[in-house]
Amino acid sequence: MTNTERHPIWPHLPAGPWKFTGFTVETYQACPGAPIQVGGSCDHCATGISNTFHFVATKTGERFRVGSTCVEKMFAQMKKDHGERNIPNSLRAARDAARKERNRKARERANVRRQETRNEAMAMLATRYQHAARLPHPKPFRADKGDTMADWAEWMMHNGGEPAACQVITALKALA
Repeated sequence: MTNTERHPIWPHLPAGPWKFTGFTVETYQACPGAPIQVGGSCDHCATGISNTFHFVATKTGERFRVGSTCVEKMFAQMKKDHGERNIPNSLRAARDAARKERNRKARERANVRRQETRNEAMAMLATRYQHAARLPHPKPFRADKGDTMADWAEWMMHNGGEPAACQVITALKALA
């Protein structure tokens, strides 16, 4: 916000301009072993949030906090109302922090998925190794050298990533 009046879309938040003051992760766990839950709520939409972006109204000193989705909405509204060049640097910083956190969580989920796929492929190889060792290598020139499907699966698991693990799973499922 660039004026001291409340925005028609954000009337319940302090009047602008706003300054981004920081980012915290707020979670709650009732007791050990219980699921981790969101620990805060957005002052704009009242949604439960764990990624909390803190702001202060520079004129009045009032503080408020919003979630990453509302940070994106604030940025989009400011861009619509005042243009790209007039967006405060602190709001850009908040949007960048929200995106960085979202991307970090996406990478974390992808790493878990990759590890689960790899573990599934390794377990399947262990249970079907003897059967795969009796079959020829999928590549004819390697099969001519005496390599087996088990050799191929081990090589793929050692040298490949998630796509290689998926190929191994598919090939070993076909053996059953």
